[in-house]
Amino acid sequence: MTTKYRTYALRLDEDVAVYYEGLAATDGIRPSKLFQKILTNNFQSVGIKHQADRIEQLVDDFERKLKFTLEKFQNDNSLNEKYFEDFGGIYMMLLGVLMKQNVVKDEIKEMQSKGAIYAKKNFIGEQS
Repeated sequence: MTTKYRTYALRLDEDVAVYYEGLAATDGIRPSKLFQKILTNNFQSVGIKHQADRIEQLVDDFERKLKFTLEKFQNDNSLNEKYFEDFGGIYMMLLGVLMKQNVVKDEIKEMQSKGAIYAKKNFIGEQS
């Protein structure tokens, strides 16, 4: 497959032309090749910037969706009044079962203390 080119004439001020000829000479190329290189690099830079903007937009959208999902999950799974009612009922039922089995009050308090320590260590964490 052959590459097609188009040719354009370019008019520059004398000082500008001398400057670009000097740049081309330092690279060891003709000024026309230098202009081709500059324009091609600029075109590629615009393409890269467009892709970067697109990726940035995707990341922003993902971050927004993730934040919304986390907030929804937290709201759906927060400890609401019904949870505390259920937990309180289970707690009282277990205390009743222990008392029916003639477990001493001190043993129940010891179990409660161990439960509090376990909860603090594994769920609540140290709060200063």
